[in-house]
Amino acid sequence: MATIGTFSRTTNGFSGSVKTLNLNVKTVRFAPADGENEKGPDFRIFAGVTKSGAAWKKTSREGRDYHSVKLDDPSFPALIYASLVETDTEGDFSLIWSRPPQNDPTRHQAPLQGGAWPCSGQVQPRLCQTQQATLWPAPCAPSSPAT
Repeated sequence: MATIGTFSRTTNGFSGSVKTLNLNVKTVRFAPADGENEKGPDFRIFAGVTKSGAAWKKTSREGRDYHSVKLDDPSFPALIYASLVETDTEGDFSLIWSRPPQNDPTRHQAPLQGGAWPCSGQVQPRLCQTQQATLWPAPCAPSSPAT
């Protein structure tokens, strides 16, 4: 796992920065998505004024609240999936990225059109759904055809 961002709670979302070896964005904010869709994101993520992702409120199996984050940009080779989790300091959050495990069938696959990830025919849909609920969201669309 790697911490790729640090954030603070704001009145209606979060603000902070994202930094990796190839990326350094100092003005990132999570703005409420205003309930656009029941299954839609809870927050839209902006880098400056550019919409660059979305976040969904989730609860881990251990009962800890977090946000499942999806970041995208034309300069990225693939979508970035991460989790925004509260640190030991109240109101401070870390954006955590983890590489999916070696046995994850989506590890070396690219997303299908629309951002859905293919599942291998050998993978049970239940496994794909379980992976989405972990702290390293590995998106999987069991109904999508494999590529």
